[in-house]
Amino acid sequence: MTGIVTLPRLSSGERIKEVTSTQFNTFILYYIYATWLAVVGFFLFDISKVWSVVGAMHNLLEVALLVGLHSGGQTTNVRFALYLFTYVFLVVVASIYLPWPVDAVFFRWQGLCSDYGLIIMFSRMYSTTKAQLEISGGADVHDQRIAIVQSGIACSNNIASIYSIQNQSNGDLDTHAHSNNAANNNTVDAINNELDLENPVWSSKWENPRQLLFLIVAAIVHTFGNDFATIFSTQPYANGVFLASYGITFPLYAYYLYVDTHALRQSKIYMPQFAALKNFTVTCYCIALATFTVRLGFLYIQLSSPPQ
Repeated sequence: MTGIVTLPRLSSGERIKEVTSTQFNTFILYYIYATWLAVVGFFLFDISKVWSVVGAMHNLLEVALLVGLHSGGQTTNVRFALYLFTYVFLVVVASIYLPWPVDAVFFRWQGLCSDYGLIIMFSRMYSTTKAQLEISGGADVHDQRIAIVQSGIACSNNIASIYSIQNQSNGDLDTHAHSNNAANNNTVDAINNELDLENPVWSSKWENPRQLLFLIVAAIVHTFGNDFATIFSTQPYANGVFLASYGITFPLYAYYLYVDTHALRQSKIYMPQFAALKNFTVTCYCIALATFTVRLGFLYIQLSSPPQ
């Protein structure tokens, strides 16, 4: 199972946090289910106040993914559940009681905010993981160190042990392993054979962090479909493009789950730093992009309307 690692900020005194990707993968799975229900609801109720109750579950899982990742990949505290309940309650109440077309505009706008947020979050995860793996000498060397730590050769079964030896060369790494016990020769060989560094895994050689590109592309395609339906809302093909984007987005999410759990050897995803200023900046970007998209929709309606 892939680990999600949050590295401490410099001079913060914090400890390295690592959790498995179980909760993250579960949220993605629920996200796929909620979207399927939203599509079924669309065909049953069309875009309406009744549908907003079902459609809000799709957006709720997007927010759950963002909050969970912001918490380091796993969260179980009461505030998390309270936050999600407050979010879905406010969205549903606003969508039901606001007059048309304000309700539709609000629902679309808040959904776009989370769509853009996922693109930024997944992109930051990819860039941070890629940079950390390069510091460690590449994905193969990084994964070999993880295997050595978990085998008991290194000083402790902890992600911190990887950093205690990450600046050593491969030869130094073997020397460090052999110094503990002469029997470690066979252990290191077994580790290298198990990692199978040269051959593909399950017919595909997925090298961390390339699997995260599935998440980025899926989020971009979904946001494109949402943008298209928002800007060209008066066109009959707008919702067709929006639904067609679902046919690309969520198979990609499902395939990511397969790669992470079956076709990717155990590795780590490194989370970006969530400083207050960065969080505020990302939030402003999401709000600004969502607002700009909605404004483009108003502009298109105005330009396409026949003159009075």
